[in-house]
Amino acid sequence: MDRLARLIADCREHPDDDAPRLVWADAVGGERGELVVLQCELARGGSSVERTAQLRAREGELIAAHGKAWGELAGFAIRAELTRGFVETVTIDGTVSLAGVLAKAPLVRAVCCEVDERTEIDKLFASPELAELAGLFVQVNGPRPATAIVHPLGLRPRGLGGIVDDHLDATSLPQLRAFGCNAIDAERLARSPVAAQLERLHIPSVRMTRPIAADLFAHLPALRALQLASHDEVITDLVPAGIVELSAEVVDEHELAALGRSRGAATIERLALDGNANGELRALEAFPRLISLDLENLDLGWRGSSREATLAAFAGLELSASLRELAMPWPNGRDNPLREVAAAFGPLLELFEYPAGYAEGPELAALVAGATLPNRADVVRHLPIAPRITTGPWLSRGVVEYAGY
Repeated sequence: MDRLARLIADCREHPDDDAPRLVWADAVGGERGELVVLQCELARGGSSVERTAQLRAREGELIAAHGKAWGELAGFAIRAELTRGFVETVTIDGTVSLAGVLAKAPLVRAVCCEVDERTEIDKLFASPELAELAGLFVQVNGPRPATAIVHPLGLRPRGLGGIVDDHLDATSLPQLRAFGCNAIDAERLARSPVAAQLERLHIPSVRMTRPIAADLFAHLPALRALQLASHDEVITDLVPAGIVELSAEVVDEHELAALGRSRGAATIERLALDGNANGELRALEAFPRLISLDLENLDLGWRGSSREATLAAFAGLELSASLRELAMPWPNGRDNPLREVAAAFGPLLELFEYPAGYAEGPELAALVAGATLPNRADVVRHLPIAPRITTGPWLSRGVVEYAGY
């Protein structure tokens, strides 16, 4: 084993330690080593606003120029996310060998697997390498999730999500800290052997009643990051204390207000909202520790409330003084309505994102202490699952996409 291989092995044995990565970066040098150094600094957090903006800009340049080549996963992955200089999270389809991916990218710790049939699920859970992963997200692209099918007798037919449930109960996953699936049965997950160890849960499209949601959260004592879909019953007020990252779909201002009343509101640091708040955003003042706020996919105006009026009201909110990242949706209106928002929060921000194609966007740079960037729809910020809780920038752009899928 040559020196670089030994250093990679050291990185694998100490996945949360920057030191081995920085030794590898020094040995490799050049732009490849530079990416490791700057991403480690970003992940640690704590840099000045100006320094963070510089690091983000250089990170974007390096990944745009070399990300696919450095990821070394062409033909194996759909997407790969470079974190602290190396690919740690990948998206693959169900036909790809997990062993092959780890052979190419030995520091991978989380996998998003898109499956279309049962044989692909069986293959994934039969992989010995699965026991080494800290994160797993199963995207079911086959029949509709059983939890989304309403039967007049209350019966829920088993779909591919039921196969995932079976494997999750029967497979030993000692390292798993992050799990997600768009077709999981929440009641079974609450009693799964992995429930007590999960720090991150992503369950988009999984619908729950209030009793089921309360029961699930009660069985997840280590939970710190959560993604939720909207539900027929309001459950956002049940988000537990200790959550620091939340991605939630809301259908109206009542669900957002309920989230503001939850125990989790006091601990949430990173919040992404999807859906519609009917122009009423005052509940965002209920999050005293907010660092990152992603409103890119939130419809700001409905029921007679214009986006322009909503933005003016939003600019007047007393948001957390710790806010450092803000992503805004399309504003509409005249006279650059995002100017008021940038003027109100820009002096605090490391990053202000505005919609791609918004002509006045570049004018906002003078109002923002850090970076201003268009939030392009064709750029994936981060993959659905991550092996650790975020400490640095959340609205990152370390994802590269591979052709051929």
